[in-house]
Amino acid sequence: MSRTSFSLVVSFGALIAPLAAGQTTWYVSPSGDDMNLGTSQSAPLQHLTFAVETKAAAGDTVRVLPGTYDVTNNGESFPIDVPTDITIEGYGVTPANQARIGGDVGSSSVAALFGIDGTSTPREDITIRKLAFVGEDTSGVDAPSAIVVAGGEVASVTIEQCGFQRGEMNDASTANRATIHVHVTDEGTIAGLTIRDNRISATALGAIEVSSDAGADGGVVSGMTVEGNLISNPAGTTGRFAFRWNGEFGLLKGAADINGNTFTSTWSPSTPTSGLIRAIDVHVAEFETSSGFFRVSTLVENVIRGFRGDALHLTAEDYANITIDPFDRNQIVDNGGSGIVIDRNPDASTDDQDYVFLTLEGNVIANNGGYGIVTQGAGGGSTGALTLTGDTVAHNGDAGIAFTDWGATAATAFSNIYAGLTNVILWENDGGGDQVTGLSETDTGVTGGLECDYASLVSFCDWQDFATWTTSTCFGSGNIDDDPDFVAPASTNFHLSSGSPCIDAGNSLASTIDATVDIDLADRFADGDFDCVGTPSNDIDIGADEVPTPDCP
Repeated sequence: MSRTSFSLVVSFGALIAPLAAGQTTWYVSPSGDDMNLGTSQSAPLQHLTFAVETKAAAGDTVRVLPGTYDVTNNGESFPIDVPTDITIEGYGVTPANQARIGGDVGSSSVAALFGIDGTSTPREDITIRKLAFVGEDTSGVDAPSAIVVAGGEVASVTIEQCGFQRGEMNDASTANRATIHVHVTDEGTIAGLTIRDNRISATALGAIEVSSDAGADGGVVSGMTVEGNLISNPAGTTGRFAFRWNGEFGLLKGAADINGNTFTSTWSPSTPTSGLIRAIDVHVAEFETSSGFFRVSTLVENVIRGFRGDALHLTAEDYANITIDPFDRNQIVDNGGSGIVIDRNPDASTDDQDYVFLTLEGNVIANNGGYGIVTQGAGGGSTGALTLTGDTVAHNGDAGIAFTDWGATAATAFSNIYAGLTNVILWENDGGGDQVTGLSETDTGVTGGLECDYASLVSFCDWQDFATWTTSTCFGSGNIDDDPDFVAPASTNFHLSSGSPCIDAGNSLASTIDATVDIDLADRFADGDFDCVGTPSNDIDIGADEVPTPDCP
């Protein structure tokens, strides 16, 4: 699995790549002077604001020497307006090398430390790297966003290898702000935004938020990449998040790749779960005639752990479209709420079409306080698909997979919802009670959540107490009901022990199998039962873990 990585420069004299003719490197230090030439470390400028807004031109680099850049210590003026085609780079986020941006910002009216605003003038080709952003140190003054990307027209922005520590905030104020806020205006476009290999902690509202203006056409965020980040401990008690796609009031269209991140939060099981802190929160509303949608191009190899609320919460409302495919090799564990929540059509009075399609493969969804996966909603006309292949859904507080409704009958709420399971472990959910709830056991359409109009809908699964479903034609061949023999489920170790009945018991030929590696990136097709019989390509284990192939003669 991908890990968060940081390439830190550990000395002031680290070499930088040669610049093309005409490009200038500007140096800034709190001990510098704006009367200096500013083109060497020995004679730096003093103010980051002056260097970025006044001195730097297209193609230039601003090198930010260690020190504190804020109102009290350095007389900075925020927000700093970042022009097009510029690189702002520090020397690393270790304490000795930090260029600390923020701290004292002056007042709550300061909305951001850095602003990349393409609302009136296009902005593109901007890199912010190896800086440390800190929150407001004065009690009662809200921490601003560290970086706001707004447009308009913005393209090719990279934020990487930075540290974000949000600091003290006035929790009662309405001015709480996300650490990195991406806001696209009506009919605006933000393209090619990369947020990579950063550490974001103790956020005032949330780590990363994407939002838009309400309007007839909305805005578009395309080519967004969030990868390799460590996002930990959102602060506050309610409505906090690590990543939010906020399309509730604006017709926000677009996509994001969310790969290889670690989302973590620390909470006590005795703390009430009414104060929700979610890892990933997506809300999409299309308002009937619009073409707005949210599509996560990839959600792969993330760790989502320890959040007080739901790990992944998806809300589709008023002709919304949410699709996640591939949804592979994520660890969604130890959260206080449910692992995955799908809310379709929160407005029970509206009969619309809300499309939600999730294709999961090789994920571990376990030890969560609520459901493993729940699809719930109200009203009618909802449609979608829930497909699982080679996943482990185990030891969750409620059912492993649930189809529920609120404000409408189950038949109305879940018309045209399909589900398919292959090589999936469903074990010890709901304390060993309901592994799956809300299913239909008929062949004629959908009355409770599961479409059974085609054969082998559930096959080669280890489903606890599946024998109670013997009247259902939803079951194909190869299903077992045996303890999967996890290594240490209480410690969230859901690898298979060497004697597990799930080893080599899956369907290697299933057309739905795309991944060739398991949750640990080990070979997915392996002769794990150590019998050295048959070809490894025909051996696959049930669940997200693959026991490795022995050395056969």
